[in-house]
Amino acid sequence: MTLKKIYIATGFCADKKGEESHYPQVGLQSSSLKFQQIYLKCIVVFFATSIRHNSNAHHVLCTNLDKLPDIGNTETEKLLEQIGVEIVRLPFTFQPPEKYFDSWKSTFYKLDLIKYFSRTCDRNEAAFCLDSDCVWIDSIEGLAAEIQRSGYVTYNTGFNEKYKISHLNRRDLSKLYRELGLSLNEEIPVYCGAELIAAKDKNFQKLLGEIERGWEFSLEQFRQNKTKFNTEEHLLNFAYNSLQAPLGNGNPYIDRIWTTLGGFNNASDRHLNLTIWHLPFEKKYGFKRLFEKVVDFQSEFWQVPEKELAGYLSRFFGIPKRTPQKLIVDSIDALSYRSTKIMAKILPTGVSKNS
Repeated sequence: MTLKKIYIATGFCADKKGEESHYPQVGLQSSSLKFQQIYLKCIVVFFATSIRHNSNAHHVLCTNLDKLPDIGNTETEKLLEQIGVEIVRLPFTFQPPEKYFDSWKSTFYKLDLIKYFSRTCDRNEAAFCLDSDCVWIDSIEGLAAEIQRSGYVTYNTGFNEKYKISHLNRRDLSKLYRELGLSLNEEIPVYCGAELIAAKDKNFQKLLGEIERGWEFSLEQFRQNKTKFNTEEHLLNFAYNSLQAPLGNGNPYIDRIWTTLGGFNNASDRHLNLTIWHLPFEKKYGFKRLFEKVVDFQSEFWQVPEKELAGYLSRFFGIPKRTPQKLIVDSIDALSYRSTKIMAKILPTGVSKNS
């Protein structure tokens, strides 16, 4: 039996002025328009690449904003609706209290997406919630078959048991699991990323129930200044282990690919055989330039045959290798961003460079 309906979703949760958090990959004030536009460009590219491959899926953007900011002359909401994306207004109910953790506050909004699909996803339906800095290079067909078999699809990051993930390693997390009554038979559970959250039928309800249990526990631990789940990813891993969900069955379809300029780079030929690329470093680089092609409906992006699309996208994201042309434009952009950050520190709040 094929799935009756497939949702493909991402979220955009904007930090309010005075309630900013730290997002190391971007490095700008998270309430600023420039910061938000970086993520909005990713969102447009995410949906456009999915629609090229998955035109029959139902695409959903969840946001806590009444209206999405425009990007230059591009009316963001109009563009998304034009390519077939439903925009859902969703409040941020999992917002952590002040000083809960030092970074990534808005990523807890992913838990609100889980709450939304716990109400929306019906029998023989599935939803795939992804980070917006992902691109689709193939159809969802393989992932759909996997979720039919397993009920969930997860991505195993492969982190070793001593590697600190938001201040906690896998051993630290397993101690918290045991405090919540989870028996692990002395095993150290694997760690799954939150860039892909996928479930079918009523499994989102089960996932939400365990996340809420872990969240209440964490809030109480925070009040008592004790070790807690620091991020939505920590909570998600607790829920997966509590529900005995398959851990890593999504790995043949998605990978976290680093294309850092002058730093860690794990891109390889094998990534051309995936379905989804998660590209954290490319937010300010490849996504920015591909966005300019996506908004032009006469561009090569919309004209290239589907079977050639992966090769077209690889030029923007440096997979399996950064081309000389990409190296040049990435280096120029890196200098520009560095200059912007320096000026932001020098100039008083509210003063522009053109003042």
